[in-house]
Amino acid sequence: MKKSNEAFFYEELKKIMKKMAICAITLFVNCIYASVSFGGIGVLIYQVRDGVKVAEVVPGTPAAETKLQANDVVIAIDGESLKGKFLEYQMVKVEAGGTLKIGPGEMKIGVIQLESGSSIEFTNPGQGTIIWTNGKTLWKTSIVNENQELVARDFKLIQLSDKDMFIEGDWAGTIHAAKADLIMGQTNKLMYGRFVGKM
Repeated sequence: MKKSNEAFFYEELKKIMKKMAICAITLFVNCIYASVSFGGIGVLIYQVRDGVKVAEVVPGTPAAETKLQANDVVIAIDGESLKGKFLEYQMVKVEAGGTLKIGPGEMKIGVIQLESGSSIEFTNPGQGTIIWTNGKTLWKTSIVNENQELVARDFKLIQLSDKDMFIEGDWAGTIHAAKADLIMGQTNKLMYGRFVGKM
């Protein structure tokens, strides 16, 4: 018996939310997504206090063939509450030409690789975005937002391990990397924020 697109969608959403992980392709869930290409069910979501909020349903994808709509909040999957759970990713990689959009919330990411020629946009600058990482960070991206001081006010990147952090692109925010080597500014870039690295 063939499953309906709606049944397929909800099974895939359940898998994504239960694993809370992503393979090393452009990210297309949570409060981050890349605009170049994606793999997944076709829904942009970001974390809110009660669960995850749908930011957009992409036309022509399994999600578009369901009743899910922008601004819906998913609070539980199979009766398991999503309240207070971090979304977690193994890797976020954006290549040249890609745009990464980040909204408010907290997430855990293993490896961060934002290549030269990519860009990053904070959708709600100044509203509290925290990224916890425990892998290598390569940040060569440029920030799209005109008001980088507003971005810097409430964006934090926290390195939990001793993996190196290379910040060679635009930066606006706080970096806390007490155990890691923090290598900054290989080019003439303006950087806003506070920085703590291994001594």
